[in-house]
Amino acid sequence: MPEVLVLGSTGTTGGRVLRQLRRLGIPARAATRRPTRPGQVRFDWADRATHAEALDRVTAVYLVAPIGVAEPRPLVEPFLTAAPAARVVLLSSSAVDDTTPGLGELHGLVRRPPGWAILRPSWFMQNFTGEHVLAQQARRGEIVTATGEARVGFVDATDIAAVAVHALTDAEPHSTEHVLTGPAASATPKPRRSWRNGSAIPSPTARSARPNSRRGTPKPASPRSSRKCWRRWTTTSGRAPRTA
Repeated sequence: MPEVLVLGSTGTTGGRVLRQLRRLGIPARAATRRPTRPGQVRFDWADRATHAEALDRVTAVYLVAPIGVAEPRPLVEPFLTAAPAARVVLLSSSAVDDTTPGLGELHGLVRRPPGWAILRPSWFMQNFTGEHVLAQQARRGEIVTATGEARVGFVDATDIAAVAVHALTDAEPHSTEHVLTGPAASATPKPRRSWRNGSAIPSPTARSARPNSRRGTPKPASPRSSRKCWRRWTTTSGRAPRTA
């Protein structure tokens, strides 16, 4: 039977991967810097001495890159070198490919025997809950987005975890990339309406930002261009979005 090491085990997808594995009766250990419960193992990206124990007898790894690290390769590469016999399933993004600096550089590292998979989900439905920046913006009444009028197939993190569990435990390794989206493409506030299940709380205004080509980060659109980008939604009337 496989034994799986789950990185990011307290995160949005990692916690779900861990729970789904255990419900299936598959041994899974949660990597954490401060283990306090059975089934947890100490792991710190910056402390290589913790890697060997975390990887002991592991047959598969759910790999979430170090959070907040712009160049994760120097940390991830020696970790993977210490696990030559483990199948690796990497959480990436639909917006990231092999040429993307940082996270994209990990794609090539995980394509190796005995098997691998790269998960490339679109935006999470869970982005509209908890302390995520989109959730904070929504509670303030405005969501800033670089998508303009584009629609996105928001995906539930539980579905991402389900694909990860298959990739970690199926008899045959997937050895491919999975682009994961939700059942329908929606403009930004619509998933939030669906998530709140018809709540009477008004949906936020969605303000577009235009990409900064030099730095790859959005900056506020100019007043002239934003006239075409401001959109408002209401949850109570059910009206279609209109341009302000």
